[in-house]
Amino acid sequence: MCRPPPTSGNLAGSSGQPDLPEEPPPWPSATEEFQTRHDELCFHLARLECQRSLEHAAYRKECEELFTEAVELRSERKDLEEEVAGYRRKAVAEEESEQRCTARSEKALRLLAAEVQVAADWVIEDEPERRLLVAEEECQRTRASMAEYEQEYSASKQLADRLRRRLRAHEERKEEASAKNSAADDLARLATSTARQELENVRHEVKLLKVQLAIAEEECSEEAKLVWQSRDTDLRRLRAAERERQQFVGRLGQAKLVWQSRDTDLRRLRAAERERQQFVGRLGQARFDRDNLDRNYSRIISSLREHETRMEQQADTLAAGLRTCRQEGEEMVASMKENDQSIAEMRKERWETEAFIEHLGTQVARLEDERNSLKASLGNSGSVGLMAGIDHDVKARVLSLMDLGDQRVLQEEDQARLALMQDEADLQAVAAEIGEQEEVLQKVEHRNAELRAEVQACRPLLQR
Repeated sequence: MCRPPPTSGNLAGSSGQPDLPEEPPPWPSATEEFQTRHDELCFHLARLECQRSLEHAAYRKECEELFTEAVELRSERKDLEEEVAGYRRKAVAEEESEQRCTARSEKALRLLAAEVQVAADWVIEDEPERRLLVAEEECQRTRASMAEYEQEYSASKQLADRLRRRLRAHEERKEEASAKNSAADDLARLATSTARQELENVRHEVKLLKVQLAIAEEECSEEAKLVWQSRDTDLRRLRAAERERQQFVGRLGQAKLVWQSRDTDLRRLRAAERERQQFVGRLGQARFDRDNLDRNYSRIISSLREHETRMEQQADTLAAGLRTCRQEGEEMVASMKENDQSIAEMRKERWETEAFIEHLGTQVARLEDERNSLKASLGNSGSVGLMAGIDHDVKARVLSLMDLGDQRVLQEEDQARLALMQDEADLQAVAAEIGEQEEVLQKVEHRNAELRAEVQACRPLLQR
């Protein structure tokens, strides 16, 4: 068989080598790009897991702190109820003792008036000068008691001044706290909607603290007023006793004049002596009651000081709790912002991946079209005469190259599909984890709301 002469359509050149079609350039960075994308997604997933673990630990810590705060508030409520009951019992006892002292003093005054009335009518027969000395000694003791009372009165004034200064210090602290709260409100306007609810709860707690502080100040002022009024009543009683003593001294002078007039009445003298002894006994009882009243006053002042220190400690602990709650809210807002940024980055990467897959699909479609056109050109019935002059080895080599190109394109397409499926699986896993985190966040917020409702329900009981 003779070969046909070479023509322009023949694929064999003058050198005897066929002119093969150019191979399409491979996609060199596809695998590497998918590997980097996968590594970045893994890194983002690990970072989200770390953030979730940190947020879970922070939420658990916050729940534990709120639970301990609720337990402490319950214990404080019980202590305050016990203290209120004790103070009520003490107030009732003090009122009863004051009534008894008032009755005794009134009775003593009536007896003293009767004694003075009787002393105006009797004559001292036995040792009038000695009795005058005894009366002067009693006057000196009365003056000493008056001086002691004035000292105690000045001490009570100093104590009242100290209490007023402490109240002013409490008011200044309250104003500072209100200024800080206003600054915190200005900063809270820049936070997200989730943090605003937390800040409103904090403001409500601050208002409750202000109300508790005002109630404590009113209680302190009322107790101080009661003590001051009791001191005023004691002062009036002592002044009345001093006036009665002066009247008694005047009537004693009248009795001395009667003695000088030598009016003798032994029965009246003995009756007056018995009345005087009774009056001395009642005077001792009145002094004992006065000492008891002083002891009760000092005990009330010490209890007021202890109550004031406890209220200061409670205010400090509540302020520290508010600061920790504010810090935790800011940390929560920062973590939520970071989560939003990471989700935005993942969405951007997903869009880029989808764009790359679309580009890869267009390339694969273009290669399919070229392969189909090449097969059509090779398998065309009109070019049988042209293909007859091509060597069988050349045909086999061309077909093998086309098959290799198809296999490579199919492998790249499979790899791209697998990478896309892996990315979608990772994205679904990340979305599931984000949903779980949101559920955990909702549960924690619901638990926090329950604890805050319980605390708010306990506050009125504590205020009582």
